[in-house]
Amino acid sequence: MGRGIDNPADYEKIESDMTRVDIRGGLYAVFSTPPVEDYLVAIQDTWHEILTDWLPGSEFEFDDTRYDFEYYDHRDHGWYFGGKVQMDICIPIRLKEK
Repeated sequence: MGRGIDNPADYEKIESDMTRVDIRGGLYAVFSTPPVEDYLVAIQDTWHEILTDWLPGSEFEFDDTRYDFEYYDHRDHGWYFGGKVQMDICIPIRLKEK
C-alpha cells in the first residue's frame, strides 16, 4: 500500500519506517475493476482476466523491469457511488519481440 507524491516537499515527510519506491514512467495498460459493492473478487477476477486472456492475446508482454501496481482513488470510497467501489490495475507493458 502506498501513497503517490505530487509535491516534492512531501518527500521530507517520509518517516524512517517507510520505504520510498519510485515508479518509472513508460507504457502501462490500465484496467478498471467493475463498480461493485465488495470488490475483492472483482480485483482477483480482473487480474486473472489480464494475465490469462488479455496479455497473451495482445501484441504486448509484461515488462518485468518495472513495477505493476493497483491504484486506489476516490472511487475506492463507496459513499461516492451508492456503495459501489472501483480501482485500477496498472500493468507495465512493452511490445512483444518478434
